[in-house]
Amino acid sequence: MAWHGFLLATATVLLLALFGFRLLGKFNIPFTAILASALYVRPILAVIKPRVLQMLAIVLGIIQFALGIRLLFTAVEVHVLAIKELLR
Repeated sequence: MAWHGFLLATATVLLLALFGFRLLGKFNIPFTAILASALYVRPILAVIKPRVLQMLAIVLGIIQFALGIRLLFTAVEVHVLAIKELLR
């Protein structure tokens, strides 16, 4: 039964990629990468061990968290500068 959801998601992404429907604009390349990784998951796992992928996921998760925190601080700094400019 899990294959039905996978096939539906794969077909949806494939249709979006083929017909150029820009649902999320610049996220077309990650959708294509997800589709490619879904199609070639067994050969990839034969070469790369799951433990290596878990460690890579942890590292990338920490980097993403740090970038998110940096984005929040940058947004607060921009708001402070805008408020200072408005009060002049």
